[in-house]
Order: sequence, then structure tokens, then C-alpha cells
Amino acid sequence: MFGTASAEVWTWSREEPERRPGRLFTLHIDPMGLDLIPVRCQCGRHTYERDIQDACVHRETDLCPFQDERFPRGILGGCCWLLGKIAEIELEALGETALRERMFEDMTAEEAVSFGRALAGTADFHEELPEEERFYKHETFAWKGTWDRERYAWVFDRPSTFEQAIVSVREAARWYEKVGRLGFGVRAWW
Repeated sequence: MFGTASAEVWTWSREEPERRPGRLFTLHIDPMGLDLIPVRCQCGRHTYERDIQDACVHRETDLCPFQDERFPRGILGGCCWLLGKIAEIELEALGETALRERMFEDMTAEEAVSFGRALAGTADFHEELPEEERFYKHETFAWKGTWDRERYAWVFDRPSTFEQAIVSVREAARWYEKVGRLGFGVRAWW
């Protein structure tokens, strides 16, 4: 897994009002982006046709199986990719830290299917919460843009709603399950 470095030269302590040396090197998840890319699974149980390009689940001459799904893609994203940053931020807003962090890890096809099911189960769980608990978990969305599926474009300067958060998590769940069922693993590129 890749990370970026942040230098913290000085820290403050509540117990000690004077300055003391802090950590010099910290690995953390880069908040800039997260593209999810289908890759040939490394488990050895799947076979692939030779003319399937890297980062694709189909031959160049065939229609992409994700074409009708209209999943959000990053600037450099291919037709089979998913811009995972949207679901990642919504999972953070939902308080689902473990699932959010798992999105930054590579997966085999079987792990992708399992993870997709976990995401769908999380969406179900949050939809069943009472209204007052939903609002509490969603007071501060970090995401200030939403993906408009009809226009196939970003719409900025409006915070996402609870319903949009659930849609984003369900989209990611469908993408992970579909990639895994097609026999491909997932590379998290961030």
C-alpha cells in the first residue's frame, strides 16, 4: 500500500505546556483521490483471454459491461474503473471507518464480492436507522460535490444528503460485486 508522508516537527501536550519533538514521518491515507481499477486476480482460480487490456474486464472490441451502470470515474479513469472517493467520503460521514479504510486496499475477486456485500449490508443498516440517528451521523458531510447520474457530471457546492450517501455506497457495492463476479480483483490507486 502506498501512502504519503507528513512531517510533524512539534506537538503540544496538555500535560506539558512546553514544546517537545513530534513524529517526523507518518504514513496516512491520501485524501486527494481514490480510483478503483479492475485487475487480473492473483488467486490463480480465474482464466483470462489474452487480448483483454490491463485495467479492463473486456476486450477492446467488446462493449464495456459497466457502460449502462454509468458509475462515476476519475479524470484518468477507464471505462471499467470506479471513482471510489465518493463512496469513501460517504462511508466516513456514516461513521464506517473500517469499510472506508478497506477501500484503499487491493482485493482478489473473492474479496471484492465479499466487500461489495458488506457495503450493501451497511447501506441497509443505515437506511433502517431511525430518522434522528441518521441526521446525527450526517451533520457534517465532507463532500461538497455530488455525481449527477442523469447528466453524467459533477454538481458542486451542495452537500450530499443521507439518501445520496446511501446511493453512493450502493453504487460502490454493485461495482465491487460485478468486478469480482467477472473474475477480476481490485487495485486501489490513490
